[in-house]
Formats: sequence, structure tokens, C-alpha cells
Amino acid sequence: MKLKAAVFISGMAVMIIEILGSRLIAPYFGNSIFVWTSIIGVVLASLSLGYYFGGRLADKEPSIEKLSQILLYAGLAVCFIPAISTPILLLSTLFGLKFGSITASLILLSIPSILLGVVSPYAVKLETKKLGVLGKTAGNLYAISTFGSIIGTFLTGFVLIPLIGVKSILYLVALLLFSASIILSIQNKIKVLASIGIMVMIIIYIAPKSEALDSAGLVYSHDTPYYHITVRDGEKWGRNLRNLHLDIGLQGGMFLDTNESIYPYSYFFQVPFTLREDIRDVLSLGTGAGITQSSLIKHYPDVRVDTVDIDSEVARVASEYFGFVESEKLRFYLDDARFFLTNSQKKYDLIILDAFTSDPSTPPHLTTTEMLGGIKDHLNEEGIFAANVIASIDGQYSHFFKNFAKTCRGQFSCVHILPMSGELEELQNIIIIGMDSSECIGKEDLRILLRTLPENPIVDWKTYSANLMFDDLNLTGASVLTDDYAPVEYLQMKASEKVVQRYYQY
Repeated sequence: MKLKAAVFISGMAVMIIEILGSRLIAPYFGNSIFVWTSIIGVVLASLSLGYYFGGRLADKEPSIEKLSQILLYAGLAVCFIPAISTPILLLSTLFGLKFGSITASLILLSIPSILLGVVSPYAVKLETKKLGVLGKTAGNLYAISTFGSIIGTFLTGFVLIPLIGVKSILYLVALLLFSASIILSIQNKIKVLASIGIMVMIIIYIAPKSEALDSAGLVYSHDTPYYHITVRDGEKWGRNLRNLHLDIGLQGGMFLDTNESIYPYSYFFQVPFTLREDIRDVLSLGTGAGITQSSLIKHYPDVRVDTVDIDSEVARVASEYFGFVESEKLRFYLDDARFFLTNSQKKYDLIILDAFTSDPSTPPHLTTTEMLGGIKDHLNEEGIFAANVIASIDGQYSHFFKNFAKTCRGQFSCVHILPMSGELEELQNIIIIGMDSSECIGKEDLRILLRTLPENPIVDWKTYSANLMFDDLNLTGASVLTDDYAPVEYLQMKASEKVVQRYYQY
């Protein structure tokens, strides 16, 4: 029974470590397909090595005592992860998105995964009494290990991460492995070492946490099933401000004295109101700090805004720290944006797409022609679609923008491109506006309309309208994004790497 418990714990530990690997790496590299590919690949390779060495080790005088030592070493390897993760991850950012995430995964996850991989084949050898039941014994133990992995997966994703945080969970895994080592061991030396490990973990867990990050303006920090959320205060242009980050992705910021956005893109969602004066019902897919939605309510009193986000903690943080207040005119819905559209019958005059993963990528399933078709189905006659993307008009950061712009042109007869900057190759926010109309408004008329927008300290509409350009885009080589083909993270890879560089200032 003790052996089965050890196998169960090792299987559970493997999946907990794998899932936590994504939460450790996401604040530095985002939560893209590249990060998950790196983590899964490293963990599988490590388990393979563990199985290989575990089988060989088991054939050389196997003993319950040696298995106890393996669990002890695995616990030690796990409890080192929180201690070394920050410097390792910072160093790994120098190698770019793909190789950096692979490097971080190798250093942080490979050793404990190899050691835990040793457990199952070693346990099979210890448990097998007769060759005639070898298959049954191996099957039972691997089933127990897999069941442990299943429990670890659901427990981590649904309960532990929102409840106690990533590093605390790693310490908990170490405690379990130390405890399993003590239960299996018959030698006092192993029991003492594992007991010391447990005491050290308890001391680390209950010790006062460092407040060093407060000097950098940290106001709030929390892990959710989707992001590591941070709120930081700072100063710019002689004014106090506050920013929201989801992992490395900046999701919005405001001046503390006015609650107005400090970023130009937020004000560009007012542009549709110059194209159609009777906008009343607005849907925002993505909530962020809630500043855009609150601003629309403030500047357009007749407007009602529904906003959707997949993470309830984002809305709570927006409410507590950014002045986002639900009311009859501003309603929040907890849902995936596409699922919300699928299950809603309501139509809107304006639908805003301002949703991002933890890097500057729009979630792939929200970028496709099928998604845009669903958006059109929820627009009233002459309704307007407005999307915020982070890219460049041309150059190495433009790949996703060009593909998405072509996808939009396939759905809307009129598409307007509003970059924040006139620099073609600069990574920036770009607002894409799509609508169906018998006559598309020209650039000169749009310039006149832009000058009617409310004044604000961030966007000089007169200067901006004079520099408005990009009526004709070079979309040669661009593809229409579909549910079958939407390699958004690949298209945004260079932009993601640039965001990492900006965030860590190198």
C-alpha cells in the first residue's frame, strides 16, 4: 500500500509541476503555444529519461530504501524551483521566445521530472513477485500513477492556483514527496533528512514574505487560472498613474487623479461614434482594466456597454483598482468571448474586440473569419466592428496585422486602419474598424470627423488627423485566418519578443 501511495504521489507531482511551469514562465514569456510546447516537450523528454534510468536502476539490487531516496531527491529538486526561478527566467529572456522558454523549462523542470519518472518502473520491479503477473502489476501501478496525474491536474488548475499561488504549491509538492520518502524509508538517516526538508519548507512558507517589490510600485499581485495579475503605481508627465499587467502584457492604465486612460488606443474606440451618431448598445470583448468601457459611459451618456471577460479576477481588480463600476449601463459577463456570442441573441451597434493573451497576441479563436462572421451576426444594420491589435503596419512585427486585416476585409466592405504612430515599422496599437456600407468614407472626410472628438491630454486629434494615412495596404502574401488555420502566436512571435525586451528593459 505504501508503494502504491508513493506512485500516486509521484504521478500527481509530475502534472502539478508541469502546469505550474506554465505559470512560472508566463510572466516572462507569456502563455503562448511556444511556452506550452517547450514545457510539454521538456517534461516528456525528462520522463522518458526517468523511465529509462528507472528501469536500469531497478534491475540493480532494487530496494524500498533506494526508492525512498529518489523521492527525497525529487522533493529537494522541487523546493529549489522557487528559489532559482526568477534569475533563471530573467536570464532565459535573452534567448528569445522559443529558445528562452525551452531553456527555462530545461533548467527548472527537467531534474524533478527525471527523478519522478524513475518512480514507476522502479516500483514495478519492487511490486512484482511473479513473472506471470508482471503485466498486471505494471498496468496497475501505471494506472495509479496516471490517476494521480489526473487528480493533480484538476486540483492544481481548479483549486490550488487561485487559492494559494504558484510557489506555495511547489512547496506543498515538496512536502508531499518528503512525506512519501519518510513513509517508505526504514533508515533513520533518510527520515531525518526528509524531516529537515519538511521543517525548512514550513519555515519558508510561514516566514514573512519580502516586500522588495513595493519599491517598484507594486499595489497588487495574484495568480489566477489564466494570468499572473499585477497592479503597479508610477509617475509620468508629473502625474501619478496606475497600470494593469496580465503576465507581461500591459492591459491598460489610468491617471489616478482623473481615472482617464494614459494610453492613446483607448480613446480611439470613440472613433466609431463619429461614423455613426446613433450608437447605443456596445459590446466589449475583453475587459482589461475597464477604463475604455467606463470612458464610453462617461463621454456618451446614452450608451449601454456589455463587457465580457474569461477571468472574473480581472473584473474584480478593475473594480477595486481602476474605478470600473457595474451599473444598468455597464454590465459584466464572465465568459469566453466567442462562447458568449454563440449563446447570445442580442445585437449591438458597436462591437469592440480588445482581448489579449498574456503576450500581445489576440486569442487565435477570436481572429478568424468564422469569428468575424459571428460578430457580424450580432451587429445591427450598419453596425461597426472595432479591434485593437498590437503590431506594426509593415516590417517584422506586421505579419499578424496583415493577415487579420485581410480577414477583416473579407467580412466588411469598409475597413479603416488607425495606427497610433506614423512610423510604418514601429510596434504599436493599431485600431481596425470594419463596417458594411454602400459608400465607404474617404480619408479626408475621416480627418474632419476625427477633429470633432472630445479633447484629451493624450491624443491631439488635429495633429493625428493631419497625419492619417494607410488607405492602401500592401497585403501581398497575407492569408485569411480561419478556425482551421490561425497561427497567431507564430505570426506574433517577433512582436512578443519585443514586448519581453521592453518589459525587462534590455
